[in-house]
Amino acid sequence: MTTRYNTAALRDLISAALSGDELTALAFDHFRPVYDQFAAGQTRNQRVQLLLDHAVRSEQMARLAALIQAINPARYREFAGRLLAPDADAAPARPQTNISYQATLTGSGAIAQGAGAQAASGGNIVTGGRGDEGPASGSIAQRHPQQQLAEWQRRYETLSKRIAALDKDLGRTLDSETKIVLKERRQELVEEREQAAEEIAQIEERLRMSEGG
Repeated sequence: MTTRYNTAALRDLISAALSGDELTALAFDHFRPVYDQFAAGQTRNQRVQLLLDHAVRSEQMARLAALIQAINPARYREFAGRLLAPDADAAPARPQTNISYQATLTGSGAIAQGAGAQAASGGNIVTGGRGDEGPASGSIAQRHPQQQLAEWQRRYETLSKRIAALDKDLGRTLDSETKIVLKERRQELVEEREQAAEEIAQIEERLRMSEGG
């Protein structure tokens, strides 16, 4: 299960634990896309928000928290009890039928795409419109395996890159507690990548059977 973080607490931790120079160094060393967005005239709060937004969108909140812990363990301990979001605040794991944009939902292995949202989990494909429409047409349904295959392949590549980044961090950190956090996150990503590989294999097998038939 993917760990969900309290973004407000994480924002407060960044502000309290890192000096301006430390924030800049952290972004430069570990979150270069964020550092590239830093510009003259920005406030400290704006830079904190850029870092937090990137961590949320790229699902690297655990990594960010671990890096802050390595820099300022004392401050981290003050916020540790607030960092994890309660289950009641967690976003739903399953896609809604009225999704009008393309998104990949991790953890549950579900993929939602387009105004006529479609979801795949465990190799089963369910199609639907905006909640009040009938099933997709036959021509669209025939494209589902290829679309799902492309989505899972992209997911596999993304997970591989994130695992490689964690391996670099593990090689650099000397703090034992940080290593534990990074190893746990790496194991989660490895399991997600294995699931993606299984989905890819199942879809490719279905495509081969379809072509052979």
